[in-house]
Amino acid sequence: MIYILLKPLYTLNKNITEFLGIPYAVPQTSVGRFMPPFPINSSFPEDFKNSHFENGSYQATTPANTCPQYIYKTNFSGNDFLLPTNNITEDCLQLNMWVPDKISRFSSNMSVLVFIHGGSFATGSGSLDAYNASILAANQSLIVITINYRVGPLGFAYFGEDTEVKGNMGLLDQQMALKWIYENIHYFNGTNREITLMGHSAGAASVTAHLLSNNSHQYFKRIIVNSGSITNVWATVPPEVAKNNTMWLASIMNCTENENSSIKNKTDIIACMQKANETLLNDNQFTTRDEKQPPLPYTYLPISNDTVFFNGSLFQKLYNGEVKKNYNALYGRVSEEGSYFLPFLLGEDYGCGFNHTLGANHSSNQCTGIKNIVLFFSWFKLGKFFNADFWKNSLLGALYSMDPKQDTRDKAIKIFGDFMFNCDTAEFAEICDINCTRSSYYYEFRKRSTINPWPQWMGVMHGYELEYIFGMPFRMPGNYSTSVDYEQKYSSKIMMYFANFVKAGIMNTNWTPFKTCSQDKCTFNNEKCLIFSEGITDDNPSLNYTKVISDNCYQMNRIANENPPRLKPKQRLYNYDESQVKQILDDGFDLGNLMAW
Repeated sequence: MIYILLKPLYTLNKNITEFLGIPYAVPQTSVGRFMPPFPINSSFPEDFKNSHFENGSYQATTPANTCPQYIYKTNFSGNDFLLPTNNITEDCLQLNMWVPDKISRFSSNMSVLVFIHGGSFATGSGSLDAYNASILAANQSLIVITINYRVGPLGFAYFGEDTEVKGNMGLLDQQMALKWIYENIHYFNGTNREITLMGHSAGAASVTAHLLSNNSHQYFKRIIVNSGSITNVWATVPPEVAKNNTMWLASIMNCTENENSSIKNKTDIIACMQKANETLLNDNQFTTRDEKQPPLPYTYLPISNDTVFFNGSLFQKLYNGEVKKNYNALYGRVSEEGSYFLPFLLGEDYGCGFNHTLGANHSSNQCTGIKNIVLFFSWFKLGKFFNADFWKNSLLGALYSMDPKQDTRDKAIKIFGDFMFNCDTAEFAEICDINCTRSSYYYEFRKRSTINPWPQWMGVMHGYELEYIFGMPFRMPGNYSTSVDYEQKYSSKIMMYFANFVKAGIMNTNWTPFKTCSQDKCTFNNEKCLIFSEGITDDNPSLNYTKVISDNCYQMNRIANENPPRLKPKQRLYNYDESQVKQILDDGFDLGNLMAW
C-alpha cells in the first residue's frame, strides 16, 4: 500500500513525517459490529476505496477516527482535554504514526514505541491532542505510534460462548494493530525487533494483558506500564457478569423480544444489536450494572476468562507462569493516584465535591470534610470485591484510617490509589516478572505540572506524567508562561529516560532496577522504586527510592488473593515488615476515638 504523506513537520530543528489514520483492519460496521477484527489486505471494499483513496494511494492525512463512545463535556479543561475532537465513527480501526526523517545511524532500524490509550475501556482515543507524539519522535529519534480500538459495548459486549460474540473484541483490535505494525514497520524505517508497548491506565492494563495472550507475544520486546494492570479491580469482569450486562442492554434496546413478545434467539438478538444506533448503545450502557460489577461507572470491560484472547483464565495463567518470557519492563505510578477520583467517588455527600466554576482555590473545593469513620467503613464496601469478611475489612480499615501522620484527605487519596491501581500493579510486576529473565524498573512520579488546573491538594494526579512523556511543554510553550524553560528541561529529561528504555531496555547506568538478572538468575529489591522528583533535572541528580510494594499493599493483596478469581501466587519474592499490622492487632483500635477523629 502506498501512503500520501500529510506534510513534513519541522519541530525541535528536526523533520518529522506524520502518517495519520492508517487502517490496520477492515472497518467493523454493520454486520461486522461485535465481531473480531478482520485483517486488512489489498482487496478493499469499493466504498472504502472511494472514501480513503485518491489515484490508487491511501491518504494518510487525517487523524485516526475515534471509536464511538459516551462523551460527557464539563467545560472544565481538567476533564475535557481527554475528550476526542476528531471524527467519531465505527470505521475506527486505525493508527497514527510519527516518523523522524532518516538519520544515518538509525536509517532503517529505528526503535518503535506503540502507545495504547486509557479511558476505563469505555472512552479515549489515540488521536487526542495530548497524545500527539511529534515532539517525542523528533527529540528522541523514535517512531511513535498511537492506536484506536473499540471501547464500551462495541468493544466488550459478550453474548456467550455459544455465539459469535465471545467478548474482548477491543483487545483483539489491539492485537491486530500490533500484528500490522510488526509486519509493516520496516516500510517506515523501523525494526520489528525493537517494539515497545506503552499504555496508561486502561492502556496499561491492555499492555499487561498482551503478556498473557500467546498470540501477542511475538509482536513486542519491551513494555512500559503507567498506572494500571489487567489485574486491577476495575479492569475485568467474569464472563457471567459481562453476559448479564450485555443481555440487559439488548433488552433496553428492544432487541430481546419479537412482536408477539416471544423471546428471540441469540442470533436474532445480535442481528438486532448490530442495527442499533451506536450513540444509544453507548448512552444506555450506564443503565446496565450487574451487582458484582467493579466500583466504577463503566460497565463493559474485558472478560477475565475467554476463548479468543487469553484462551483461559488470566489469573490462572498469571499464577501458573503462562506469560511472555524475556522482556524488559518499566512500571510506574504517580504519587497521588487516587486524588482524581475522590470528587467522583465521595462527592459533596462526604465533603469532597468539586465545582470548577468556583475556581480551584475556593474553600468548598478543598475536600476537607472527610471523616476517619468514613474511611474506616469504606472498606466494608471496597472489601466486598475481595469477598473479605468483617475482620479483614476491619483490618484494612484500621491500616488506612489510623495513621496519625496523615490527614484524612491524604488517607483517602491513599486508599483509592492503592485499591484501584498501586497494589495490584505492583503485585503484577512481582508475580509476572518471576517468569522473565530480564531487568525491570519501577518509578513513582512526584512532579506536579505548573499548569495543572485542579486544586493543589490533589498533587500529582492520575495521567499527568504523560504531559512530560509526550513533550507538551515544547509543543505548547505558550501554556506555561514563566515556567516554560524549566518545564521543557524536565520534559527533555523524562523523554530521554523513556527513550533509553525503548532503545536498550535500560533507563540510565545509575538507576538500579527493582529486578536484576544474570545467567538466568534474578533477584528482586522491593526498595528500588525510583522517585521522579523535580531534582531529576540536575546535572548529577541524586537518585532517591521508595518501596515498590508498600506494607499496606502487601496486606491488601494478601486478603484479595484468598478468594477467586484471585489466587495465591506460587512463590513470594520479598519479606515484608508486618510490625505495623501486628501492633494494630496487639493494641486493638478504639472505634470511639476513630469516630472522634
